Amino acid sequence: MDNHIIGGLFLISIDKKTMRFEDFVINPNIKEKDMDIMEPIEENYRDISVWQLSTPVFGKVNQYLYEKFRYIEVSRDDNKTIR
Repeated sequence: MDNHIIGGLFLISIDKKTMRFEDFVINPNIKEKDMDIMEPIEENYRDISVWQLSTPVFGKVNQYLYEKFRYIEVSRDDNKTIR
């Protein structure tokens, strides 16, 4: 953000059109209203049409952020992970 590192993420390429966020951390001092962190990431990977965002079911903050960024829950796997 403004040429400063505000967090980190770990992306896994599933296939030519699918990418998964496995880990996503952001500086807690960054105000949510000041960011839409997913948009610039998606712009860097324009060929990706399917994004999977994994988070444990107890990861309520991540779930809130993903919803804020217009993602929806489509499934839960046996490991209690929302995708």
